[in-house]
Amino acid sequence: MSNEFRNQQVEGVAQVARIDLVSQLEPIPKSVISREGHVVDTNGLQWHMPNTSGKSAILNFKRIRNLKFRYALMRYCVHVIKTISAGYAYNVWVDCHRFLLLRYPDFNRADIPDFEQELINCYEKMISATRQEHKLYQVHRTKSFYLWCCQYLTEVGFSAEYGSVLEVLKIPGGPKGEAVKNEDVDAGPLHRIYELQPLYNALHTATCSSLAEQEQRAALALFIAHGRNPANLSWLRESDLINVAPGLDEPCWVIRYPRIKKRLVNPRDDFLEVHLPNEFAPYIQYLIAANRRVQALSRVGGEAGKFDIPLFFNKSGNTAAMASGHREAYFNYDSGYFALLLQDFVLRQKIVSPLTNALLHLSPRRLRYTLATNLVKDGATQRQLAQILDHTDLQHVQVYFDLAGDIVELLDKALIGPYAQILRFFKGEFIMPGQKAVNDDDTGKHIPFVYIEDAPNIDLGVCGTHSLCALHPPYSCYKCPKFQAYLDADHTSVLEYLMSQREQKFKLSDKRIAGQMDEIIYAVAQVVEKCKEVKAGVR
Repeated sequence: MSNEFRNQQVEGVAQVARIDLVSQLEPIPKSVISREGHVVDTNGLQWHMPNTSGKSAILNFKRIRNLKFRYALMRYCVHVIKTISAGYAYNVWVDCHRFLLLRYPDFNRADIPDFEQELINCYEKMISATRQEHKLYQVHRTKSFYLWCCQYLTEVGFSAEYGSVLEVLKIPGGPKGEAVKNEDVDAGPLHRIYELQPLYNALHTATCSSLAEQEQRAALALFIAHGRNPANLSWLRESDLINVAPGLDEPCWVIRYPRIKKRLVNPRDDFLEVHLPNEFAPYIQYLIAANRRVQALSRVGGEAGKFDIPLFFNKSGNTAAMASGHREAYFNYDSGYFALLLQDFVLRQKIVSPLTNALLHLSPRRLRYTLATNLVKDGATQRQLAQILDHTDLQHVQVYFDLAGDIVELLDKALIGPYAQILRFFKGEFIMPGQKAVNDDDTGKHIPFVYIEDAPNIDLGVCGTHSLCALHPPYSCYKCPKFQAYLDADHTSVLEYLMSQREQKFKLSDKRIAGQMDEIIYAVAQVVEKCKEVKAGVR
């Protein structure tokens, strides 16, 4: 008998022994009840996980050819599904496949002679590689997997001795807010003046002729207003838009956001009510009306008014939710859909960023960063910001406070005029010479400018409101839609005064106040540019 033939026989016997060992262990159940209460079909090698994001989440054990490792991971995933969540089980499978099997394909074979030692070698190489890359935080789930197997599956080949070594390995937390810290022009917060304002203008001037365009506008309004994660929007229902003051002339709208990532059994088990500015409420109402016209309600066995329709209604159905039997998410969009809505809105409106001279790179994450940094610049406390962003730990918002004082920059005087007309911060009316304004006869409604020494008072315009005004004239008037600006007034003096004040604040390191003046400066500059057009004879 040749040595080659003898070795093949020995290896064949060893492989049969490994298969027999797995077959003698506790069998994998055919189905499991997840912690959220969903039935997960575990009969086979492809498990479809119900998850809050609505994305396809399949544990494809066919990719694992190492039978011992496959069995151990299946057992651990069953445990995680029952005790933590089905979504977390998917993350465990992804990490084990990514950091162990893909990186070290020699281990992903059915013919591993010494499973215990080879697995330890893989773990040591994985830890060493991630430590060198400063990404040791990535091995947290694979570490937990090994430690669990040390306790329950030592007979498979998980070393209790090596488990003791892993147990003392300290895993650092992952990086938080890297895009915010680096002020990444494609991933960090939007520039409050040059990027957020054109986006805001486009939101209020966009017309919608299809359901998708209604969804684009409604999603953008909610992301700008509240900076929520996409999964929050995915789980919104039409009933979550509530007028909490139905008896008053002026409605008071709130949105009930289902809370996610809070270890809840169901995302809609708890809600966070957030005020929705009245200017944004119509966009949500238009989307609800458009949903009512969708002829797909019969698929859920109900009629309009009887079925609590998702606000963003996936009439085609969520294939991942259907495959996993997650009935509550059948008509939810997956979280990635909302990024596409924002990108399509930018493309349709042709919104170009002056910072990159390219189409604005927009995502839900950037709008969340933008909301947070602007709130800090406006004086929000850590606790207030954490509550607004629905964080339970104050350390998650510290990055915004570390950065907020450094993102204000000196304005380029040469760019103020050209950008002013594009940004359109001025929302009021222009009063031509000789034209009579609303409240023109009421001297108490005239807006003077008295901040220039040794100069007579300058009337800048007239307040057109018929009620008590809570603004602080004359500066805030320029952003008020009720302000009627005289085109023959000396608005240039106001602009020069504001610019000098801003430069003083900037030099005195009072950057927060300096940054808060930007919008008013551009509103005044817009009026100045209009005055120049009139004097030049341009109508």
